[in-house]
Amino acid sequence: MFKKLLLVFIFLGLFLLHPKVVSAEKSYYFPTVDIQIKINKDASVDVVEERQFSFSGSFTRVYWDIPLKNSQRLENIRFFEKTDFGTKEYQQISGPSTARPVYSFASNRNRETQHIEAYHSSNNITKTFLLSYHLIGAINKYQDIGEFYWQIIGSGWDTRTNQVRAVIILPQDATNKSELYVWGHGPFNGTSKIIDSHTFQFDVANLPAKQLVEIRTVFPTSLIVGPSLPKNGLSKIQQEEDGFRQQTILKQSLLLLAMIVIILFAIGWVIFWIIIWWKKGKEYSVIDVLKYVHFPPNKRPPALVEALLSQDQVISSNSFSATLLDLARRKYIKIEAQEHYAQGILGIGGKKEYDYILHLQKASINNLLDYEQELIYFVFGKGTSLNSVSLKELTTGMKTSPSETKRFWEKWTKQIKDQADQKDFVEEESKKWRKRFVTGNVILIILIAVGLVFITQAWGAIFHAIIFPAVFGGFFFHWLGRFLLRWNQDQAIEARQWLGFKNFLNDFSHFKNELPQALIIWEEMLVYGTALGVAK
Repeated sequence: MFKKLLLVFIFLGLFLLHPKVVSAEKSYYFPTVDIQIKINKDASVDVVEERQFSFSGSFTRVYWDIPLKNSQRLENIRFFEKTDFGTKEYQQISGPSTARPVYSFASNRNRETQHIEAYHSSNNITKTFLLSYHLIGAINKYQDIGEFYWQIIGSGWDTRTNQVRAVIILPQDATNKSELYVWGHGPFNGTSKIIDSHTFQFDVANLPAKQLVEIRTVFPTSLIVGPSLPKNGLSKIQQEEDGFRQQTILKQSLLLLAMIVIILFAIGWVIFWIIIWWKKGKEYSVIDVLKYVHFPPNKRPPALVEALLSQDQVISSNSFSATLLDLARRKYIKIEAQEHYAQGILGIGGKKEYDYILHLQKASINNLLDYEQELIYFVFGKGTSLNSVSLKELTTGMKTSPSETKRFWEKWTKQIKDQADQKDFVEEESKKWRKRFVTGNVILIILIAVGLVFITQAWGAIFHAIIFPAVFGGFFFHWLGRFLLRWNQDQAIEARQWLGFKNFLNDFSHFKNELPQALIIWEEMLVYGTALGVAK
């Protein structure tokens, strides 16, 4: 059940990753954003935002949603694109268009949002667009100070920004620089500073998606004209900013505490599984087993030897070949090698080659294991005669009937695994702990992914935050969890002996490329060498 569920998740993950399902091939981000804000004497504001887009894929529209209060409005909205030949101004149209005419833009007010969208043609390119407008009603003039409080980056951008810089310029120099104040809100790594007596600057790098940025400046009320509110504002603003600062300190402290808890938990989690491995997965110590074993430890069928050594019962094509050789050694089949001379090009490069033909020698195969019988039925079912099949016929038949071959392979490997399960090569308790390891770690990374979605408020990614960790985490931790599998104590001795025999074949034998007819000489050596991946 566990393996079937894992395969379902893997299939679902591959489906979700298909380009027709996930449009990962089309994306964009902002290398730089530069915003110039000029406060005018009449308390109006001129804004020029220069935003660089890096497009991967084809795009035809960009848009802004600028939040406004009822008392605020935008005037003289203009849109430009920087080109190699200068700056191209877009023409304003009456409203948004589904036709998306290139080099045009539209702007409309929807309650408390000014929506601006521009139409272009971009494909795998980096472009710079400029949006400028005249802002009315954004300055608060108190009895003691003037205040400009503005959201320079909204929370609607669904991609990252590498570098943001905003510069605010006052109408004229302040008499005393100590009368100037500036604060930035949003990311922890943002920095705000007073450049000189009439300039503020805010910088932030690596701004994540959907992260808003606000800037608040305070300056002498004498720098602007117009009616004033009948109250002072500095004390209240300073109290608000002190509250924001305390909130930021608290958030940073909680973040630091969370990081410490996560690190301690991660260390504890690793230590926990090391302890479990030590108790449940560490192989039993085996004495008196030499590094080199000169002969096969026993007569175990070669496919089951591979199942034993893999612990995870991974059956490869080595078992297929080794089982055929073993059946030939036991006289159930005969391997005939027909020698012929292959002509080279223009008589050059000719060499001796062999055509191999398998002959079924014993009429009764009922005393063979299930998977051995299944192999004989499959192999000789590819031949043109009843009891013979050439290697060429076999390989051609397997290639031309891939569905049948796949069904055979699944059934055949399952029969071997069922045989291996009956032998109890691996301790059942270690198998259970491997499943717990996979389940626990998959749940853990899903919780981490969902937590990151919660922190970043990227709710659109919640589905992927669950499915992707489940799919790839399940696959990865199922593979990694093999370290918890442990041979039964009796099988541990046999496994070490087989590994010693493999060492001997690797280091001292010279039949890695021996032909099948060498079976007459090598007998079991070639059979088990093939199963162990030494002979090819």
